[in-house]
Amino acid sequence: MLAARAQSVQLRSESILSSQAFQRQEAFFARALEQGMTRVPRPQFLDVLLVPDVSGLLAESSTLDYLRWRRNLNPTRFDRNHPFIGPALERDRLVRNQSPIPMPPVTVPTDPGVPIIPPTTPQVPGPILGGGRPSPQVPIPEPGAFALWAAVAVGGSFALNRRRRKPR
Repeated sequence: MLAARAQSVQLRSESILSSQAFQRQEAFFARALEQGMTRVPRPQFLDVLLVPDVSGLLAESSTLDYLRWRRNLNPTRFDRNHPFIGPALERDRLVRNQSPIPMPPVTVPTDPGVPIIPPTTPQVPGPILGGGRPSPQVPIPEPGAFALWAAVAVGGSFALNRRRRKPR
């Protein structure tokens, strides 16, 4: 059911993005970007454009290029005035600027008698104190909620009794 719904949404999005109305909108926003227009109507197909693909990227579009330009003028104000568009553009920017994490090459031994040793993660020592030795990582237990409430009650009753005994 979910796969069929996703497929229908995908087909609807593709038909909208290939429509003449969308092409007119793209031409308008391309001109608006070239001319630096700051007052434009809300894009008609914005809800379709703000849906990322499986890699997390938004579609390449003149409309989104214009919105990126407007956001870059003052990101704080843009995000305040457009609480759904601003974060979507920021996520897209982060995905586009993300560099892939280099992975070490995997070598497969040709001799079947050689055991395969899995890579291990290095142990990171704790902060180094004077003397160059790593400090031990000792967990500090947190007091329970009951103990905190008891301490507050005892302190409160002590303060109340002290106030009552004080002559006026």
